[in-house]
Formats: sequence, structure tokens, C-alpha cells
Amino acid sequence: MVASTGVTSYLTKNAITATLRQVAMFSPGSMLAITFLLPLELAEPEERPEVEAAEKGARVSGTPFISFFRPPEILALARKAGSEQSGMYPRPILTNDILPDEPMVLDCRAERSFW
Repeated sequence: MVASTGVTSYLTKNAITATLRQVAMFSPGSMLAITFLLPLELAEPEERPEVEAAEKGARVSGTPFISFFRPPEILALARKAGSEQSGMYPRPILTNDILPDEPMVLDCRAERSFW
């Protein structure tokens, strides 16, 4: 199990793709948990002020968010890198600790989690 949370928003698409390729070469059954930010227009309206504040804070501190993904985009990157068992699952899977036995993408508010 490899966890990379809170990182992709600071990395280039090329760096993220390279990471996905490296993990895809791990032993069968290995999993990657990776979070990514949705473009602001896809965030739920009640979450937008939170996301905007986080983006502003990151920019002001000199570590701006540079990568945002729509779910189909991150799935396409993962599949192209070699992870053929990727999909979207609703938030209750996270909150109920029910995890399927395969790599997946989990819906987690404005930030998404990819397994």
C-alpha cells in the first residue's frame, strides 16, 4: 500500500504520471491511495469557499496548487500508466470503511482519493 495524499495539487501532470507509472510496476495486488483536487467549478457550492481559501493560502505561502483533475482525467492517467482496475465509488465507502478488493477512486468532498 502506497499513500500519497495532499501532494498532487503541487505537482505537474508529468510528475504525477511518472508516479503512477512507477506504482503500476509494483507487485500485483499493490494499491495506491492518492488524492487530487477537482477544478473549482466541480466543487459542491457549499465547499467552494473552503477550496478557494485553501488555494489562496497555498499561493500566498509560495506553494500554489498547479494540478486539478476531473475524475475521468485522473482515471485516464491511471489506466494509461497501467492501472486497469480503477473506478469511482461514492463517499459512503470512505465513511463506512468498506473497501472493495481492487484499486479504486473514492469520492471525498472537493478533494478526491484515488486507490
